[in-house]
Amino acid sequence: AMPVGQTANTVGPLRWMAPEALRNQEYSTKSDVWTFGILLFEIVSREEPHATEDLLSVGVMVRDNGYTPGIPPNCPPVLEEIMNM
Repeated sequence: AMPVGQTANTVGPLRWMAPEALRNQEYSTKSDVWTFGILLFEIVSREEPHATEDLLSVGVMVRDNGYTPGIPPNCPPVLEEIMNM
């Protein structure tokens, strides 16, 4: 079984948080992988994820629909493959 923990509070870096972290304050290896994919987006695009969007709306869309910032147009194929995983 994969270890799952709970965060101590309900506030976090919304733009980087996985859906289950927003929904249940749960974190695990899976949520770390989500955050890594968002970090790759940030590195490739050279901007924060969802930078021009309303933060609370983004949080709701990630929590409810697994919303992502998408793949940057200039993304190397190998990083696109990792982000899609």
